[in-house]
Amino acid sequence: MPQQKKKKRQSGQQAKQHLQQQRNLQRKEYFTKLYELCKRFGVDKEVKEFIEDIGPSYYMLRLAGIRVFASKDSVKLTQKEEAVLKNGIYYVLNNLGDQPYFPNVKVSNMEMYGLIVYLYARLAGKQEKEKMKKQPNPALQNFVEQLDVAIPKFVRVLDAAVSASIYFFRNITKGNLSIKLIETIAYNNKPKESTDSCTSYSNVSYCFSPPETKRVRIDGENRTVYRLYHIEYNGEVTPVTLAPSLLNEPGSEPIVVYIQKHALYRLEQRVDAPLQDDIIFLLSNSILLATELVIIKSESFLIPYYYENLKLGYLACQRIENVGVVIKTFLFITNSGTPEGFALDKVTGLKKDDKKFLLVDKLSTFANMDISELPSFKKILDKSNLSHLAELHENITSPKKETEEGSLNRIWIKNFLAKSKKYRYQDEDETTDTIYTPSVIEELEAEKRETASPILVS
Repeated sequence: MPQQKKKKRQSGQQAKQHLQQQRNLQRKEYFTKLYELCKRFGVDKEVKEFIEDIGPSYYMLRLAGIRVFASKDSVKLTQKEEAVLKNGIYYVLNNLGDQPYFPNVKVSNMEMYGLIVYLYARLAGKQEKEKMKKQPNPALQNFVEQLDVAIPKFVRVLDAAVSASIYFFRNITKGNLSIKLIETIAYNNKPKESTDSCTSYSNVSYCFSPPETKRVRIDGENRTVYRLYHIEYNGEVTPVTLAPSLLNEPGSEPIVVYIQKHALYRLEQRVDAPLQDDIIFLLSNSILLATELVIIKSESFLIPYYYENLKLGYLACQRIENVGVVIKTFLFITNSGTPEGFALDKVTGLKKDDKKFLLVDKLSTFANMDISELPSFKKILDKSNLSHLAELHENITSPKKETEEGSLNRIWIKNFLAKSKKYRYQDEDETTDTIYTPSVIEELEAEKRETASPILVS
């Protein structure tokens, strides 16, 4: 069997040369990417001249990314869970949309992050600014001034990305999680040679606590309910409570609020795209800001659920002694259990199954549909105290983003309302093809039964 040749060991000089070659290659790739980024801003030539001029004093600045750690009072997450947290931040940062940090140039948030790390930390330094003064370069100086303005904008976006990422994996039934951007470090190691690289990262702290639960009897069954906390975008956590005065109860001790899984399910189902990531924030915020309730009976009431100043529905609640308030379900504003839903039923004759069929019991239908194109439908919404639903299309979704489902829905609603026998708000330009919703089928079958010949029994 032939002997394998031993791999020749490199001498110290050879190893040093090989390492230098690798570093030079990395440096070349690094500056190629940097110039490509600067080219988008039209200052690649100026930046290149500047870097060649300062020579060894320009070090490579690399983006290390996001570092997460548990705060002092937190239960530590597993390594896998922390990775999910980091990935959530990156996901939001990449999907917040292009931000116009500079005139006539749109830069993605991740590109902006790279630009700050690669360029600003050096160009904004005292030593480099002094060199710029000796050899003035108006284009480059203007660029640095623009960066000074862009940095605060980006920090706000980064902070928003950190805060918003929590809603991608927040689950009340698993526990309460808040996160907070602590600081962004320009670099954490001082380079000695021009080939050295400095790393940059953002520190994010999190605080996680297990859910607080109770077993209560609701509608004759034992159910698990979860205590609600409001988590602000800055990471602050506040217990969700109701003032006793809202329920005409004596005393000043705030009433604790709980929620059951069914209510969370209905929220996800009915406050769907494009607000599905904000449903918990809107839930807790609506309760904390509540100034009036809709009392159904002594222990049952509705709390209005808002997106900004637009009422989207109601939280159906029950007061339970020695527990607090329990949210049993969520009703979209068109559902029959709400004051506006009852008015809609009265005006149109729509029933529960009709609303499900036409999808008028969920947010996306109104967000993805331009109601101004349906004058008859708008009249009905006005008569039912639902005129604000027409604003959702402009306030939440761009008119260009109307989905295929929203477009199809518009035709169904248009046709159904145009053929309504009792409540006719038909415009000349509207179609009149019948859409067979459950209640229409039921009416037709009833008419057949009434007009059918009697069966003779001998």
